[in-house]
Amino acid sequence: KMFCADLVSSSIMEGELGPLNSYLSQPSFSTTILDNIQGRAVLRVSEQTLETELSLIGDTSALAAGSVFKAHLHAAPCFGDGGGHYRDPGFNGSVVDAIVENWPNVVCKSAGRCHGQALSHWAPEYDDISGGLSIVIHDSVNALSGSGPKFMCADLNFPRIFSGKLNVLPGYTSSLMSSRYSNDDISNVTGAGSLTVGPFRSQTSLNIKSGGFNKSSVFYSHLHDRPCSANG
Repeated sequence: KMFCADLVSSSIMEGELGPLNSYLSQPSFSTTILDNIQGRAVLRVSEQTLETELSLIGDTSALAAGSVFKAHLHAAPCFGDGGGHYRDPGFNGSVVDAIVENWPNVVCKSAGRCHGQALSHWAPEYDDISGGLSIVIHDSVNALSGSGPKFMCADLNFPRIFSGKLNVLPGYTSSLMSSRYSNDDISNVTGAGSLTVGPFRSQTSLNIKSGGFNKSSVFYSHLHDRPCSANG
């Protein structure tokens, strides 16, 4: 034995960007700036790296071409106003920069379309992820100094995954079954279905194994709104 690598799965967390209550409560705040803005945040974590990605689309007056909004990975959920900046858990110094922290600053390269991304060569602690991380965008465009007030925030969450074993539906009658496949064909079928649900998209997958089906067989399938006991 010469080399070895422990295999660790990469984790993807996502969240929808929305205005922070602390921003909405400002005396000078105008709701028109947020009327037509939508955004998403993505956090990708591997064993040794962390990558964040942000996108904003919408109101061209608020997201003018050339605008830059400072953004940071934060250590608390949005209901806690994001807390402070999350820092490399292996660093004990007082330095504050984009190496020790993660800053996916958002740049609007064209009106109404903005993007930010940042890669860090460290990973967050599992307990910190479980406690809730967020990404906060600051209203830097209207700031008189510094990053500006906290503007929008996204809680970062893992997608939910559901899975189940495939079984023959009660509604698939014996007469229909016998006209197409033998009982042995059906009884020897094994398979499973899965559904992955995130804040922005859902994905389904199916795996079926059977010696009785032709290799060119095509089975149409759909996500249904009732359980199998109710015939889907």
